[in-house]
Amino acid sequence: MSKGGTLILVNGDKGGIGKSTVATVIASDIYRNGHRVMVLETDAGDAGANPDVEPRFIETPGVDVTRMPLEQPNRHTSDTLADLFDLIESARADYVVANLPAAASKVLEDVGPLFAAAAAEAQVDIRIAYVLDRTASAIANADALVDGPVFAAASHAAWVRNGMIASDAEYDRR
Repeated sequence: MSKGGTLILVNGDKGGIGKSTVATVIASDIYRNGHRVMVLETDAGDAGANPDVEPRFIETPGVDVTRMPLEQPNRHTSDTLADLFDLIESARADYVVANLPAAASKVLEDVGPLFAAAAAEAQVDIRIAYVLDRTASAIANADALVDGPVFAAASHAAWVRNGMIASDAEYDRR
C-alpha cells in the first residue's frame, strides 16, 4: 500500500459479536470491487488465539493475509506502531482490513495519540467499523473511543449492530 492508503479497523469489545464476520464482509466487498486487500489478524499472537478471517482468504489471489499481534501498551509500543505502519506501507494493497482482538478499545485508547500520529505521518486514511453488542460496557467503550484520538483521526466510522445479539430497542437509548 503506498502512502495515502486506507486502514480499516474492525473493533468490538467481546469475542463472538461478529467482528470477524464484519471484517470478512468488508474485505470481500473491497476485493469484489477490484481492489487489492490485505487482511491483518491482530490477535493471532495471543495464547490460544486462532485467526478468524485468515482461513477465508488464504488462497484468494489479490488478498494478502498476515498476522501482527496488538499488544498492551509498553515501552516497545512506538516500535510496534512503526512496524505496523511499515507493514501497511510495504503491502501491495489498496486497503488493509485489521481484524482487532476483543477489547482492543482499551489498547487503542492507551496508544491513541501515538497511533494517530503514526497514521498521519504515513498518510494512512483510518476508518473504523465498531461492532456493538448490547452491554452497557460496549456502549461506554465505544463512547471512549469516539472521544479519543484514533477516532478523531478516522475519516469514516460506522457502528455495526449485530441483530442476532441485540434488538433495535436496545440501541434506542443511544
